[in-house]
Amino acid sequence: MGEILSQSEIDALLSALSSGELSLEEKADETKQKVKKYDFKRPNKFSKEHVKTLEMVHENFARIASNYLTANLRTSVQIKVISAEQITYEEFIHSISNPTILISYFLEPFNGLFLFETSPQFVFQTIDIMFGGEGKEIIKVREFTEIEKNIIRKINYKMLEGLKLAWEDIIDVEPKIDSLETNPVLNQFLAPNEPVELITMQVQINNNQSFINMCIPYISIEKFIDKLVIQYKTNIKKNQILKQQKT
Repeated sequence: MGEILSQSEIDALLSALSSGELSLEEKADETKQKVKKYDFKRPNKFSKEHVKTLEMVHENFARIASNYLTANLRTSVQIKVISAEQITYEEFIHSISNPTILISYFLEPFNGLFLFETSPQFVFQTIDIMFGGEGKEIIKVREFTEIEKNIIRKINYKMLEGLKLAWEDIIDVEPKIDSLETNPVLNQFLAPNEPVELITMQVQINNNQSFINMCIPYISIEKFIDKLVIQYKTNIKKNQILKQQKT
């Protein structure tokens, strides 16, 4: 039941309306309920803090992977995070090429699998340099040979070991490769509408660009999701303290 106004309150409202201090339209706008669209097919599981922390982790990973590849390929390699977005698992699978190198791996103590995708351009350029080439030619995408898959498996595993250092400020992790697949459609370990965070990184080798992707299912990190929020808030406080010290 609505609130009953006294005669003096009614008189005050009428006076405000007649003087122009109060508008009926403005009052209606204020009381109008704000409604946001919600897509049940794409539930937002990752908060802003989660995304920022995952970005920070993978920026660390990009630096570590850059150093590893530069040392082993003996040429300058630069890797940087260019985007982080929440999509569905189905969208991720259909956004990458076929064939590609898609490695599923465990990241203990997290539950469930993670995915690491390296594009054909990255794979062929890396292998070409390893075997004495310059990695400058544009190679036509084709199926991978067993030798190429074995070589890139070892390289990618060494890169994934960099996750130990990348995650160390948040949680101690241990990567373990589960399988390698070249046809992403065959990798169906998640429901199509399962939310995932997709971290895309750009790789620069000898003026040629390629891309690698990290696919992080929400269900795989859900048990430890609070650690991501705590770490994000801790970093905010550290930055504030550093700014105060500089001033």
